[in-house]
Amino acid sequence: MITRYRFSEPQAQSWRDVLNVHPAADLFPLMEKNELPVLAADIKANGLRTRVAVWSPPGSREQFLLDGRNRLDASELAGIPTVVNGELVNFERVDPLVDPYSFVLSANIHRRHLTAEQKRELIAALLKASPEKSDRQIAGEVKADHKTVAVVRERAEARGEIPHVEKRTDSKGRKQPARAGWSRERFQRHQAKKQGRRSASKVAPISAEAAHDDIGPRSAAETARKLARLDELERENVRLKHLNSALESERDALQAQVDALTAELGRLRNPA
Repeated sequence: MITRYRFSEPQAQSWRDVLNVHPAADLFPLMEKNELPVLAADIKANGLRTRVAVWSPPGSREQFLLDGRNRLDASELAGIPTVVNGELVNFERVDPLVDPYSFVLSANIHRRHLTAEQKRELIAALLKASPEKSDRQIAGEVKADHKTVAVVRERAEARGEIPHVEKRTDSKGRKQPARAGWSRERFQRHQAKKQGRRSASKVAPISAEAAHDDIGPRSAAETARKLARLDELERENVRLKHLNSALESERDALQAQVDALTAELGRLRNPA
């Protein structure tokens, strides 16, 4: 669904009054509120280094923002006008023939630090937008393994979230037959079977020999303890990955603040 904004004044003052946001832009989240002032200070000190991207469908005059929501919001926060005489300023116009989703991915995938879970969510969003794309094409766009895309696709098809397409478009634009995905019934059976194996593994020994071995490294109690420890380590691993991602974002924000302060200090030392 296209995000639209209402004109509140005859003379628009904000970019949101004159420009619609394309759904592809929502593939990546907006900055946190505490990060936006840092970007605003950097833009005020150094200017807008990368122009925002605007796209129009072929044969249409309607414009959509593909990339640059944070930069536009930060510019307005810094007191820099984004609209002059009702028109957006300082933007790049994207070729109408360019796929909006591919453009947004190309512009953002290298500058965003995504966890494995965030990458799977991104793959799911792309599949919903373009189910006709092949697993390898989407994998190339998000820098993931095509097997990961295949798993996400099969689960989404089984849940009825995306349709199963008979032919998919590869990275060279060719139509290729798609292999059969999982039906909803097969997916449910697979999930139930997997859950049953997990439950059994936590209460049963790992082998027939261990069934009558009540003590020692292969006993049922020791096996259960190791499985519990494995679950604990996996949860800790996920927590540390999220923590690492948050620290990387904080580091980038601090670096931007340092750059802005350094530039401001340089101007104070060498006034024009």
